[in-house]
Amino acid sequence: MLSEWLLFLLKGVTAAVIVVAALVMLAAALRGLKTAGAAMSRENEEGRLEVKPLRQERDSLRSQMESVLDENRADGSSPRAPEDRNGQESAKALKDEKAPEQQAKPDEAAQADKQASAPEGKAQESGKKAEKKRKALKPRMLEKERDDEQKQRLLRIEKARKEGKFCPRDLYVIEFSGDVKASETEELRREIDAVLEYGGPEDELVVVLDSPGGMVNAYGFGASQLMRVRDRGIKLTVCVDKVAASGGYMMAAVADRIVAAPFAYVGSIGVVAEFPNVNRFLTSHDIDYEQVTSGKYKRTLTMLGRNTPEAREKFKQELEAVHRQFKSEVARFRPQIDMERVATGEHWLAQDALELKLVDAIGTSDDYIRERTDLTSGCALKLGWKYDEKKSILKKILGIFSAKSWVRAVSEEISEQAAGRGGVIR
Repeated sequence: MLSEWLLFLLKGVTAAVIVVAALVMLAAALRGLKTAGAAMSRENEEGRLEVKPLRQERDSLRSQMESVLDENRADGSSPRAPEDRNGQESAKALKDEKAPEQQAKPDEAAQADKQASAPEGKAQESGKKAEKKRKALKPRMLEKERDDEQKQRLLRIEKARKEGKFCPRDLYVIEFSGDVKASETEELRREIDAVLEYGGPEDELVVVLDSPGGMVNAYGFGASQLMRVRDRGIKLTVCVDKVAASGGYMMAAVADRIVAAPFAYVGSIGVVAEFPNVNRFLTSHDIDYEQVTSGKYKRTLTMLGRNTPEAREKFKQELEAVHRQFKSEVARFRPQIDMERVATGEHWLAQDALELKLVDAIGTSDDYIRERTDLTSGCALKLGWKYDEKKSILKKILGIFSAKSWVRAVSEEISEQAAGRGGVIR
């Protein structure tokens, strides 16, 4: 009777283990389903390069703000001129330039405003006429402002070049947001292809990078893509607004110059690998795990089998090899760094990173890009690689729930968890 009860209990435990394993696999599939569905749909997608002129974008924003201010200004006064970079109002400079012209010919908008102060009976009608004339003059005023800005920019560029500063012919800006698998490296590759097609030593590429690090091979490939820019002689700047740690910093280190926002995290030159081992649980339930390899070190540490001290030592040696290569790559591009001081796996705020020479300047990407745009004599462009979905919604849904997608989802999840065995730069 007792033996039957023990047999029943053993069967129940075995069934529970099988159910738990099935639930884990199902959870892995659900978690990776979105990624797998996106990857499957991209097989039928065609990408395209999206280009946004930075100066036009700025002009559009300014125009929108001026329109809103005009509509909401209660006193009907003209818009206030923006301050220039030296803190002086450009309106005053324009007024001084126009002074002789205004003496010869009164400004039409000023005449309209004067008429608006007529007796009460004509005030409303005169005000409408003044507003209409002001709106008619606005396009010409904006065009003159743009011409003045162009002249001022060329003067600034000439002065900066005489001071020995680098002023690019064309400026390119791209963004890279990294996850554990550095999934955007394919887009990065296409964007850099476009820069290399038209860029040269007189140009500059600014990469706005945000990444906490991840898989060794993925971020190594991302760094190699940025190295293509250096090899072509194009000036490369990386801006870090939030974080460039571990693999993210390995990419950033390739740049000629690194600019980090005040509270950005930088560094983390180290390698980590972690995963659970459930061998004792399996052993306690009399479940054997078999693994067959043809090579002494084909598999070192494992999640299911018994790990030996020899296997641990070999695995640690593999991580140390990755760490040495990581330090070598950083030192190659930033020889001024005290590697023994910074290659501890720690990360620092930007100010401390500046003192450690991990970065070259403190500032946001917005300020840096604006400054470089003002010192660019040619085009200033923001590049992005976008995908055009060709499949219908029904095909997308059927594709996501197909057997192929489920198999890929499980494979993606297992690969992500097993990545720790190959080392993650963090």
